[in-house]
Amino acid sequence: RIPQEIADLAWDVLQRKALLGYDQPPKITGRGSDNGTIDSQATLARSNAGLLVSAIEQLVEKKNINCLYFEGNFESYTYADKNGSVWDILNLHQRKKRFIKNALLKSMKDMDQLKKYAEEANDVPLRGLIEIVLKFTDDLPMLVQTIRKAQVDDQDRIHADMIFSTVHKAKGMEYDQVKLVNDFMTEESLKEILEDNKQEKLDKTRLGEEINLLYVGVTRAKKIIELPSELYEEEAPDDFPLGQENFQRYE
Repeated sequence: RIPQEIADLAWDVLQRKALLGYDQPPKITGRGSDNGTIDSQATLARSNAGLLVSAIEQLVEKKNINCLYFEGNFESYTYADKNGSVWDILNLHQRKKRFIKNALLKSMKDMDQLKKYAEEANDVPLRGLIEIVLKFTDDLPMLVQTIRKAQVDDQDRIHADMIFSTVHKAKGMEYDQVKLVNDFMTEESLKEILEDNKQEKLDKTRLGEEINLLYVGVTRAKKIIELPSELYEEEAPDDFPLGQENFQRYE
C-alpha cells in the first residue's frame, strides 16, 4: 500500500536493529502510489501522553482542525495503565487529594514525591502524564473539554480533519498522510543507551520492540509521512531514501 520511498524509510528504520546484533532486514518493496488527493490525515504517537499533548497543541494552534477522531475510546488516552489518570495527578498537583481515586497516587504526599517515584520506577506512561499536568496545569480541563467538543462519532470518522491514535491502536490501519509525534526512540538515544550500559545485560527484546513501533508508525502512511527532525538526521545524506514529495520534516 505504500510507495517505494516510504518503504525505503521503513527499511532504514529496521536497520537500526543491527545495533542490537540482529541480522539485516530483507528489502521492502512498496507497490503503492502517492498519486491522488489526501483524503485522510492521522497523527500517531508512541504513548498516550504524547498523543494527548499533540492533540491539544494542534487544536490550540488552530491548524485547520475543526473536527477530530480518536481511534478507540478517547478517555483511555488520559490513563497511565494501572497508575491512575491525568485527573488524579492534576488533583494531586492542586492539593485536592480527596478527589483522587487511584490508591497509589492518593498515598503520595505531593508532586515531588510522585515525580521521584515515577523516575525510580521508570514508569514512562506515568511520567508522561505528569509532564502533561505540569505543562498545562489549571488549563487542562478546559483544553480536554475542547477536544471532546471537536470529536466526531464513529460513523463520521471519514469526515474528521485529523485522526489521532497511538501506534498500538493504529496497527492494521492506513492513512494518506501521517504525522509522527516526537515520542519515539531515536537512533541517537538508542546508541546512548547501548553506550551507557556496555557492562550490563540489556533487554534487547524491548529495545527491538521500540524500533518496531517506529516502523509500524512509518508504514501507516500511504502517501506522505511527516517526521520530527529528531527521528531522522537533520542533514539528510546523499542517498536519503525519501523524496520531498513523500517526506516532510518538522521541528
